[in-house]
Amino acid sequence: MKPHVLETGDITPEQYALFLQMRDVFERLPDFEFGKPVSCHMICRAFAENFPVECVDGHFGRGCDHSWLVLGRKNREEHGEDTRVIADMYPVAGAAPFLVYTFFLVPWPALYIEDESVTAAFRDEPTFLERVGIIATAIDELR
Repeated sequence: MKPHVLETGDITPEQYALFLQMRDVFERLPDFEFGKPVSCHMICRAFAENFPVECVDGHFGRGCDHSWLVLGRKNREEHGEDTRVIADMYPVAGAAPFLVYTFFLVPWPALYIEDESVTAAFRDEPTFLERVGIIATAIDELR
């Protein structure tokens, strides 16, 4: 079955194929032993180093710090809004990556709230960057 957002072109065939490729790589990643859990912030930065996507930091819902990938942005002038194609590669309390299209009739815009300050305290720390590099190398090897 072809999802409605593919029928309408809101998610393009190229974006969908890119997501499927990233999901396949994600599912084959090894378990990383960093002494603390791998974060969405690490995962998304590592994917952004290997694929033509934008890593975005912000909040999922009300106050849960989160990072996700944007595969495309466009303005829907008929609705006076910007829309995004979002790949959530490491969802909050989720078990698998998923792909959504944001627009005014669905809950996604209110759940993915951009705010780059959520990672300001650690995004340039050497240990964080080293872990991103390790994950990015693993992704590169699996592509």
